[in-house]
Amino acid sequence: MSTNSRDVHVDVQCYAGRKADERPVSFQLGLHKYMVDELIDQWYGPDDKFFKVCGDDGNLYILRHNLKADEWILESFRQLRPLRLERVSPATHVVNAKEVADLSRSCFELFAPSHRLK
Repeated sequence: MSTNSRDVHVDVQCYAGRKADERPVSFQLGLHKYMVDELIDQWYGPDDKFFKVCGDDGNLYILRHNLKADEWILESFRQLRPLRLERVSPATHVVNAKEVADLSRSCFELFAPSHRLK
């Protein structure tokens, strides 16, 4: 798969056991960092490794690691739990809610139905 301008790039920290970047342990979208609670599945494409993970927010993510370009892409997202906003300040509520709404809209509008979680 090639990278295009509509891809949602993600900063991913990985566990490195026998191999480098063996599996993701956390990832950052915008200003929010998510811990990987569970690695549900992983599979390989011609140039990519895919990881279906459950984040510490209870939602499902498919992360794609393009091995040639060494970059991470958010391939798919499914919100399983209602959004819980932390009570820090009114400005934080607006930023967090907008960030999640933008991410949800981007993920569901950008990806073909075949890439969505089932």
